[in-house]
Amino acid sequence: ARAGVAVGTLYNYFPDRDGVVAALFAARRATLHPGVRAALDTSTGRFEERLAHVVRGVLVVMEDHRRFVKIAVEADYRPPPSAGTAGKPALAALLEAFEELLAAGVAEKVIDPELAELAAAVLAASFKAVVLRQLTANRPFVEQAEPLCRLFLDGARRR
Repeated sequence: ARAGVAVGTLYNYFPDRDGVVAALFAARRATLHPGVRAALDTSTGRFEERLAHVVRGVLVVMEDHRRFVKIAVEADYRPPPSAGTAGKPALAALLEAFEELLAAGVAEKVIDPELAELAAAVLAASFKAVVLRQLTANRPFVEQAEPLCRLFLDGARRR
């Protein structure tokens, strides 16, 4: 109603409500994916420096789209199979980026090759936990970038 579009008009373009929601999510995700890619592509230096740059960059991108990220995380929306690659969940894009980054860590002999695939999955999934925690506390995502990198690289065990 606020957009001045009749509901029936929407259904000229979308088969049903799920189609509208899928298109909205795909459009928003499409604005996130280039930011994730840019963080990865602009990272340089040793693996640890690249990791810190990418983690911080992704959290900044998420912060820039905070309202959408909040909705996406809380809804845990899964696009229908018909959405194709446009419906790729944001977590899948993060996983691909981290797999690429951790392959560089394996090449630099910083990351154990036997753990690289699992490590990429753990790091990508950590973003959901960080986002949920920061949303609940109403704090910026990016303040967790350095602690997340430290936890990922060194573990939580007291030294």
